[in-house]
This record gives sequence, structure tokens and C-alpha cells, in this order.
Amino acid sequence: MTIVLWVVVAVFALLLVLAAVAYVLGTRMPVEHTTTVEAEIAAPVARVWAAVTDFAGQTAWLPGLRRVERLPDRDGHEVWREHVGPRPITLVVTERVEGRRLVRTIVDEGGPFSGRWDLVLAPCAVGTRVTVTEHGNVRSPIARCVMAKTFGFDWFLRRYLGALSKHLA
Repeated sequence: MTIVLWVVVAVFALLLVLAAVAYVLGTRMPVEHTTTVEAEIAAPVARVWAAVTDFAGQTAWLPGLRRVERLPDRDGHEVWREHVGPRPITLVVTERVEGRRLVRTIVDEGGPFSGRWDLVLAPCAVGTRVTVTEHGNVRSPIARCVMAKTFGFDWFLRRYLGALSKHLA
């Protein structure tokens, strides 16, 4: 039984050290980041636009998106709550230029992250070039470190565009 206790203590100590290192590294990283990802999707602009603006329908093709709720408008802007991960995210459509540009901004206060996505569509030789730029803010130094050093801040953007491309194939 003593060896089990030592193993538990050693694992706990290792986790504490890793968390401390992640915290220190994270405090040295900027809270805000901007990252851009592009993809060429073999579908016409109108079809891509329909998919990216059908927020409730994205549960059928976007991994991890369990549920989407339409909330009352704020100052004339659409509001949606997405259930992905342990905590829902509330987004407002802050800009919408039909068939060309969509900007969605996180409006949750006190959440682990905030920011906006700027999504731009343009015709290209294969169909549509989709450019997504994330202007993000990750408050927790540990979360900043883990995101930067493991997945990269562009991870969800790449995942989103990959799923969109597959959905429209």
C-alpha cells in the first residue's frame, strides 16, 4: 500500500510542476492573438455562404458542436448560443455582408476566452476561398500556454474549415 501512496504523491507533484511551468510560460505570452487560416472549397460562394450562416445546421457537420440556440437579438444583431465543450458560448453577428463577409463576436463576460471571427468568402478557380481570422483573447495563462504549445491558436479554425470542406464535398 505504501508504494501506491508514493506513486499517487509523485503523479500529483508532477502535475503541480507541469501546471506551474505552464503558468509561468503562459504569463510570458500575450493575452491577445490574431491568426488566419484559408481554404479553397470546391463549392460555389452561395452554397458556402448558406452553410456558414446556417448556425443551427452546423451541428450536423461541425465536430463537437452539440446544440445551437437562437436567442433574442441585441441591438438588431442576431444572437446565438453554441454548446461546445463544457461551457456554452454566446455569439453576436456583428457584421454581415451577404455572400462575402460574416463577423461573429463572443459576448460572454468572464469566460475563459473572448474575441471574434472574421470570415470572408471570395470566388476562386476551384469554387470559394474562405478566409477566417480569429482575434482572440485567452485570459488564463495556463490555457494560453497549453493552446500555444500543443494545438496552436489556429487549431479550431483549421478544424472548422476542414469540416466545412468535407460537408460541402
